Amino acid sequence: MGAAIGDVLGLAAGVAVSPLPIVAMILLLATPRGRANGSLFAVGWLAGLAGLGTLVLALAGPADASSGGEPAAWTGWLKLVLGVLALLLAVRQWRGRPAAGAEPEMPKWMASLDRMRPGGALGLGALLSAVNPKNGGLTIAAAASIAAAGLAGRSRRSSWPSSCWSGPSGCSPPWLSTWPPGTGRRGPSIPGRSGPPTTTRP
Repeated sequence: MGAAIGDVLGLAAGVAVSPLPIVAMILLLATPRGRANGSLFAVGWLAGLAGLGTLVLALAGPADASSGGEPAAWTGWLKLVLGVLALLLAVRQWRGRPAAGAEPEMPKWMASLDRMRPGGALGLGALLSAVNPKNGGLTIAAAASIAAAGLAGRSRRSSWPSSCWSGPSGCSPPWLSTWPPGTGRRGPSIPGRSGPPTTTRP
């Protein structure tokens, strides 16, 4: 099991340092329901990672991800395809970048954070972790690595949660900075919003 966890540490680190959830968490903490929405966003982020990985592990079992103690060939091809798709996505984003001097358009989900309810924060965390191409691809690759290790059922079930916990580690420091309750710390203002920064309270 230790070898399987070691194989996915690099992939888990890639998910943990993703800037998107870190930015989303900081901006959520600056809203009127900052602490509550930030907490639910972190829960949704973890649930999205765990759910997607569990689905891959469930599908990989009948597909024989491990053969004779060695990873099946299709697991390597899967990782290769995911890597190529990530590269193509990076090229597309680079070509679609704003022109020099042009102001980039704010994403719709970012503009709606001020009005976001707790359920929306929970769903946003799940979407940014499982549906986001980069984070979703890394999660699928990590789950495929665990499946290819040929672990028994109990070891497999325990190794995946160990990898999932590293996912929210990137966005957790801003959230932890708002505790204990009642500190009344002020978060940064959301771009495009007038007025002073909002006190981060649930």
